[in-house]
Amino acid sequence: MLNIQMHFSDGTRSGWMFNVADSETNNGWGGDGSTQSHDSEVQGVTSSIAVYGDDQCPDGSIRHVRSYANSLNHSVSMANLWIRNNYLKITNDHGMLHSECHKCLFAPNGQPDDEGQENEDIYIGANRVVDGAYRAGVGLCSIKLRWLNH
Repeated sequence: MLNIQMHFSDGTRSGWMFNVADSETNNGWGGDGSTQSHDSEVQGVTSSIAVYGDDQCPDGSIRHVRSYANSLNHSVSMANLWIRNNYLKITNDHGMLHSECHKCLFAPNGQPDDEGQENEDIYIGANRVVDGAYRAGVGLCSIKLRWLNH
């Protein structure tokens, strides 16, 4: 399991503070230009966190799973993500926001992919989306990555 611990500025926060994705071409709002079918992502934009599932979701639309308004407002200095195969957990200074195990979430276990190469990686955009500097932001100060045996 990967733990991503993020610390945020006490000053200006705006735009894309983080984008954690299953596809190297994820560019926010659940999209990746159809380069991989396993393309879930979690994004921190302005003061909110949003979760998007991948193309494996049953409805085939932009797979918006959940949003957490004000989960990155100025009363929050830290957020944690825990990611493993088909699992995501999100916490911030105020407690747990989200915990879910679902086939639409991250797929880093070498699963075959209908649109691209098999999945084994997690990508992180700091103060921007993973693919594309045109969606940028400010406010993320540091990231600490840890592998956990769970």
